[in-house]
Amino acid sequence: MKNILLSLLVLALSSPLCFAQVKVSSPAYDFGYDVIHAFSVCLDAMELPYSDAESASEVASMAGRRNATLENARSWLLKWQNSDVSSVALPAEMIYTGIGKQIQAYKQDIALYRDWELGNLSESDFGWRVEENGQLGWDAWDAVRASGKLVMWTMVKPKGKYKPTDRIPFSMTSAEKISLLNEIDKLFGDKLVQYTSDVADPEEADHVIALAVLRIKKLLKSITYAEAGILLYAKD
Repeated sequence: MKNILLSLLVLALSSPLCFAQVKVSSPAYDFGYDVIHAFSVCLDAMELPYSDAESASEVASMAGRRNATLENARSWLLKWQNSDVSSVALPAEMIYTGIGKQIQAYKQDIALYRDWELGNLSESDFGWRVEENGQLGWDAWDAVRASGKLVMWTMVKPKGKYKPTDRIPFSMTSAEKISLLNEIDKLFGDKLVQYTSDVADPEEADHVIALAVLRIKKLLKSITYAEAGILLYAKD
């Protein structure tokens, strides 16, 4: 009986119908999927409470929670930063490194407030180190901001000259574009509008993240380069 069941299983797995049901997604879709998930987790991290911390222990607790969440965000990019495809590896490395800078800034905040409470810092030294950590955090999200257009280009097939009115030659299928758009809506909901409104601070991490995702969403819904806002021309 066992042999009969085994034979039937082998036959089923070797049938063309079985293999036809396996869907293989494009690298562009897979990368886009992981990037928007990384951005979603980053936004979750930056929404955790932090600015109200008043003691070293509170800073350590709040910064620790944010850093644990940011490490989770970076895990979505691990396999991509070592990719042999430079067009994918570069933006993945930029985002991964940028998030790492924010993690380092929070670690330095923990050390800073501990030293302050122990009386190891003057008021001027404390203020200088607060500014230094703030600059590191700004550098972190500036790297993410710079990676946004590179992520968009991974979704488009390389092309020589093109005009703004040309149709975009996407490197993923229409079904994959729809799937990514649905994933963006599921992950972010109204946050993209909330964090990119006129009253939002353009230097804040939540704005940088939301804007990057909003541009990806705009690209996926566009037909021509002009609609997507990609107006940089490729070199001859």
